[in-house]
Amino acid sequence: MSYSQQSGISVPSTWLGLNTRATDLLLTISLVIVSLSFLAMATGEYRAVAFVATVGIAVVGLGITLIRLSEYLRQNR
Repeated sequence: MSYSQQSGISVPSTWLGLNTRATDLLLTISLVIVSLSFLAMATGEYRAVAFVATVGIAVVGLGITLIRLSEYLRQNR
């Protein structure tokens, strides 16, 4: 006769690991975008500043959307 005993330690799911890595990547990309923005401001190129800001907002928005989607899929699997 065998029985299953549940442990108090839960193993993180694949979705949780994916969310953690995506969050880390998004933070790294955000820091790179801020650095590029400072570099563009230092050169005085206003078009470059606007371009970096627009691309940065788009990348961060897309990243947050993908993280929220994967979190939704993790919770509703």
